[in-house]
Amino acid sequence: MRALVSIIAVFTLFSCSKEELGPQCIACEENIITNINSSDVIIINEGNFGFGNGSISIYNDSTEQISQNVFQQNNGVPLGDIVQSIIQYNNKAYITVNNSNKIEVVDLNNFNSIATITGFTSPRYFLPINNNKAYVTDLFSNSIQIVDLITNTISNSISTSGWTEQLLIHNDTVYVCDMTNDNLLLFNAQTDTFVDSVKVGKQPNSIVKDQNNKLWILCDGGFNETAPELIRYNPQNRTIETTFTFPNLSNSPSELKINGT
Repeated sequence: MRALVSIIAVFTLFSCSKEELGPQCIACEENIITNINSSDVIIINEGNFGFGNGSISIYNDSTEQISQNVFQQNNGVPLGDIVQSIIQYNNKAYITVNNSNKIEVVDLNNFNSIATITGFTSPRYFLPINNNKAYVTDLFSNSIQIVDLITNTISNSISTSGWTEQLLIHNDTVYVCDMTNDNLLLFNAQTDTFVDSVKVGKQPNSIVKDQNNKLWILCDGGFNETAPELIRYNPQNRTIETTFTFPNLSNSPSELKINGT
């Protein structure tokens, strides 16, 4: 599989009129890109809700140049409304576009479109399970969508109750952050069936796995409801080992990341 390209998500939130927005980065030079290198940085620009101005930028670390609106440049159409997340798998990039209710599949070498997966309600995060299928969490559908990676269509779904966020797979079990019910949900990745739920902190939003195969779950605490928490979970015996509590109730941490060490 192709070496991973670095990804940065840029989220902007500000107040302005529609006339003030216009095209992103009006003064930027539109460096046309025909080939993406493994050392390049993919930047996802979320855009403004309802304006359809989400985009992808590519930063070349060698030349220190940035190419704007790469998806639109290469495919002749805008990417869509609210670029939520991106995952690289089998030399493809799967771009989840939340308010456009779709996932764009592109060739990771040049960002040419391969397919558009539609039929979602409000997709959030994409997780490849194997070469044939992936899971997609959702804000409003009360389900996790199962995507057929051969046909690039939704093949089935798993019922949930409310908003699901980030997810990961470990030893044929998929772990899903259940924002609505403050749970870590466990599903069998082979049978696509519910296994168990574990009560964690308020509103778990992101999850990572460390080098010791322990899972870390970040809970934002809700809207000043309770203190945010970082939880270490042992998937082997399904127990919470450690809970780190943030000192400030007004903190709202999200997007937990981890490095290789």
